[in-house]
Amino acid sequence: AEFWSDDHRGLTFSPPTRWISIANQIVEHEDISINKILELYLSLGFALCDASIITWKAKYEYARERPQQYINRVISKDWKPFHENPTFPSYPSGHSVFGAAASVVLAKYFGDNYHFVDKSHVNRKEFHGKPRSFNSFKEMAIENAYSRNAIGVHSRNDCEEGLRIGYIIGKRISNLTITTENIVDTD
Repeated sequence: AEFWSDDHRGLTFSPPTRWISIANQIVEHEDISINKILELYLSLGFALCDASIITWKAKYEYARERPQQYINRVISKDWKPFHENPTFPSYPSGHSVFGAAASVVLAKYFGDNYHFVDKSHVNRKEFHGKPRSFNSFKEMAIENAYSRNAIGVHSRNDCEEGLRIGYIIGKRISNLTITTENIVDTD
């Protein structure tokens, strides 16, 4: 769970920019044209922007309390999660929406079974930053989503719905015809 906990201001990425870091690492190792790189970042930017708008609208529309709030109110006033809760509503999990949307876009460009080692936090000493290996972007998105449940800041439903919403966003963006042919002259 700590591997995906990208919400320490000034110390880590934000949840959407973690996926930009992942794209950056892939672009460094793949031999792809500048046009394809621009199309990738444009698609990824659209997906993450849409994910942000939809996530924050839903958070305040539904205003669902976080697990800690519920547990403290109903079960035990002393219970604390492994990670401090954000001050905004729980549903849907933003990490889940961002990860699912980005995973669909990345899979469009690099395939469903792209093996990848995420080195986003390599050499960090403040938390678990050891690189991790994944067999697909979807595997990354799912682990990212459920990490939020494991640290106690989201319910399982927040994560499942976040994934569902993110996959829809990613699919819609991936179905757009995004081209840079008229923007970049490679001659």
